[in-house]
This record gives sequence, C-alpha cells and structure tokens, in this order.
Amino acid sequence: MGNYWADYIKEIERDTDGNGIGDHPYHVSIDNKDIYPLMKPFEDYSYVT
Repeated sequence: MGNYWADYIKEIERDTDGNGIGDHPYHVSIDNKDIYPLMKPFEDYSYVT
C-alpha cells in the first residue's frame, strides 16, 4: 500500500473500483512515483489481520 498525498486528490481524483487506492500513480519527483497512492489518510482505513 502506498502513501496518502494531500495534493493527489486535486491532481487526479479517480478510484473507479472503490478500493481506496488511486487508479493513477502519484508523481513524487521526476524519478520517483507512488504507484499505489491512498485516497484518504492512513488513519481513515481499517485493516484486517
């Protein structure tokens, strides 16, 4: 699972399958991208162990 980027939602707001992970990578820098960006802050998710 990736990270939450506050400005990602402004750039591309797409989560077509509703899994909480953005459909497009978030470009951190020229050489770096997060291919599983979260649509909400991590604290807003529940997890199963």
